[in-house]
Amino acid sequence: MAGLSAINVTGRHSAVALVDNVATTPARVFDLKINSKPTSVSVDGMTILRRPDGTPYNGADFDGEGLVVERGDRTILATSERVDCFRVGGGSCI
Repeated sequence: MAGLSAINVTGRHSAVALVDNVATTPARVFDLKINSKPTSVSVDGMTILRRPDGTPYNGADFDGEGLVVERGDRTILATSERVDCFRVGGGSCI
């Protein structure tokens, strides 16, 4: 895994990472599992970021830069240099 723009630790053994997109690859957020003994990080899930019509954002229109996971891990706020903001899991941008 390469080209990550942001990471947010969500628990003692978990984190979420935002991809810094290139070309036509879908914009995505990875759920990460972190182990301390031995030290390792693995992908535990992935969410493709989609427009309201269901089509995925990609490197041509989304350049991920910032990431916040709200308490309870139910909503992610991701920012982009090309899109004002959007939420994964509900809610509206302010």
